Amino acid sequence: MNVAGVTPRQRDLLEAFQSFVNVNGYSPSYIELKEALGFASTSSVARLVDALEERGFLCRHPGKARSIQLAVRP
Repeated sequence: MNVAGVTPRQRDLLEAFQSFVNVNGYSPSYIELKEALGFASTSSVARLVDALEERGFLCRHPGKARSIQLAVRP
């Protein structure tokens, strides 16, 4: 995965996300990402997900649980 232009924390989230999907076969929740990254709150995860969605690395379907997905990038 080419992660040029992302911050170290954003890269860590992408790696944790991909690892979780590889092991479990479905997307992690914010709480699972929070625990994997050692964050104190899910608001930190939400900010990172928002930033990665704006940059086109992630996409999600509002109103659906576990709907975060890696975006298809050329």
